[in-house]
Amino acid sequence: MTDLVIAEDCLIVEPRLPVNPSVSIFKTLTVSSGTSGLQLRGSAVMFADSTIALVHTRIVLCGAAVATNACAPPSPSAITLTSAALSPAIPATAGQQILVTVTITEGTATPAPAASQDLWPPE
Repeated sequence: MTDLVIAEDCLIVEPRLPVNPSVSIFKTLTVSSGTSGLQLRGSAVMFADSTIALVHTRIVLCGAAVATNACAPPSPSAITLTSAALSPAIPATAGQQILVTVTITEGTATPAPAASQDLWPPE
């Protein structure tokens, strides 16, 4: 399973991930693949004024014996696949809908630092 982290406290996850939506967790992520690469799309509504300066893509890992509906905190870990600093940062206001599309292709993906492994959920 995959997720997107936007802003510091905003997480967009696939609907099948067994977590409860909240002011900072949105179950709107879709994942598709094709000739243009892997595409992640999702949306969130900002709960407070913030600035979006960094976007991460992560994959949530569960063991082969763990069913998808049981792959929930605290059992899985998330490994950062890509990370991008946005310059300039994007200002967002409380109540604003944020639409995110990330396309990962073989030749253009920026890998995350080798030591970047996060425990679920993001801090």
